[in-house]
Amino acid sequence: NMSPLRLAIVSCVFASHALLANSHDDAQPQGSCDAHALHQGGEGCGCASATRKATTNANSEQSTTSHQSTHEWPPKGAAWVPAGEFFFGAEKSPYPKDGEGPVVKAKIATPLWVDATEATNQQFSEFVKATGYVTTAEREGWSFVFEPFLSPTTSEKETQAVQQTPWWVQVHGASWRHPEGSDSDIEAVVKPDDEAPPRQKSSTAQKQHAFGTPRVLAFPSWEGARWKHPAVHVSFYDAEAYCKWRGMRLPTEVEWEYAARGGLTNRTFPWGNRHDDLHKRANTFDGSRAFPLYIERTEDANAPPADGFDGSAPVASYPPNGFGLFDMSGNVWEWSVAVDKSTGQTSAHQAVLRGGSFMCWHEHCFRYRVSARLAMEKDTGNYHMGVRCVATARPGEQASATQ
Repeated sequence: NMSPLRLAIVSCVFASHALLANSHDDAQPQGSCDAHALHQGGEGCGCASATRKATTNANSEQSTTSHQSTHEWPPKGAAWVPAGEFFFGAEKSPYPKDGEGPVVKAKIATPLWVDATEATNQQFSEFVKATGYVTTAEREGWSFVFEPFLSPTTSEKETQAVQQTPWWVQVHGASWRHPEGSDSDIEAVVKPDDEAPPRQKSSTAQKQHAFGTPRVLAFPSWEGARWKHPAVHVSFYDAEAYCKWRGMRLPTEVEWEYAARGGLTNRTFPWGNRHDDLHKRANTFDGSRAFPLYIERTEDANAPPADGFDGSAPVASYPPNGFGLFDMSGNVWEWSVAVDKSTGQTSAHQAVLRGGSFMCWHEHCFRYRVSARLAMEKDTGNYHMGVRCVATARPGEQASATQ
């Protein structure tokens, strides 16, 4: 039995609170979303609904102050981003409550070193090995995972899900090391003998979805170890500790958006405004069915998704933006420090996710735009949340290639 939890759970329109529900109930939960509802008035794929009650801040903050960086300067793997001015935010947003507006003129007074990619499992493992750091998910013993990516065994075992967004399942043992739970591993996929092979279209590869609709399991066929994939299940506290160890820090959301725009002005994406060739530019959801009943699938269960990846992609799988930064749109969400537009000051109490993820799509979570933002509890680090670090350039440094 699960210990008592108080989870900040909201419906698809973020208008009500609910308790964890059994993920295999036959009845469809009230307020469940379909693609049409999500596109017309909803708030997305439920990313903000899968949160844990904040852990003790003292414990989390202590972990960020006990690990000193041993990395050289400039930061390895970081790209030079020049100082400049830009228009921060967007006046028109599919999600007015997210707070993208109003647009304000912002200035980056000092050049930045920005990680060219999201932190990979390889990089995060080096941090953990050097410091002995234990992530929020590991300390709490569980994290939320997108249900279609669970193995049949784990899917049947784990019965607690967010009621209004039941595709978010509480999975014990899920962490950066074991993204889909204890029967998965970043070093290799662990697949019990009695499970159907990934993508195989058979009765054993089907199950009744949490809200009553059968679909093909995604259980990804990862190509061996996932060392080059972004580390996930990373909370704000985990991200903060990792960046500090590297001699860097988390970006403010102003810095993040400036870097994501890559020098472009008044554009929707890091590459401009084109959306028709999205699958060549970013790792996002591109399913042909209403989210999340089918993910990245056509009638042929063996057909690969258009962008080539079921879930996360190895970093730098798509072209960089004008500043040489990869995956500023899609792949996994990235943590940033919230900024109050009225004062220009950062907030010590709020954190904002940026960039969207492989689950985002224009019909249900159009948040892979450069101006998009999603407020999130600091102790939450789910299946599609990672980290990218920045550092302020030192006096006298000049522009250079990625280190």
